[in-house]
Amino acid sequence: MTKRKTFIIAIILISLASFISFSFNNTGIPHKNQTKIEKDTVSANPKIDIKVNKEYDDHGNIIRYDSSYTYIYTYPNGNTEELNIDSIFNRFRPFFFNHGSNIIHDPFNSFFDEDTFYQQHFFDDDFFMNQFENEMFHFKEMMHEMDSLRNLFLKDMYPDFKDEPVKPKKEKTKGIEI
Repeated sequence: MTKRKTFIIAIILISLASFISFSFNNTGIPHKNQTKIEKDTVSANPKIDIKVNKEYDDHGNIIRYDSSYTYIYTYPNGNTEELNIDSIFNRFRPFFFNHGSNIIHDPFNSFFDEDTFYQQHFFDDDFFMNQFENEMFHFKEMMHEMDSLRNLFLKDMYPDFKDEPVKPKKEKTKGIEI
């Protein structure tokens, strides 16, 4: 059981370290080749292109499956722009760290809360494990706050975008559909 707890602690600490490293790499300055999308000039309904590649064995069973989704938005003047998920994510990073208060740093602040050092349980063998278990209750709240920031960002950047589920076109295939 202790190996499992150690593994979970390692995963959480690696995740938090990754978030922290993103915050130090963030300059908030757009790159030269990054284009700014005007909020009110992009059509709300993108052209969606879905490509599905399937490979079958001799018995008609799918052995490889790959798909790609492309969203193309049209400006009122007829120009088009492909929605680049990497570009959106890179724009989200400064937004997240500028609006995210101390989402990432708070767990460490409470983990090393000054008051706990003066309490007797600091000298227990499992002091840090107990602190970690207490902090796990706040992890779900932190994820909800991060999702709220993402939703706010998308609403600000793409106010006319309606998130509707995309149904891929059905293709005639051999064997079982996945």
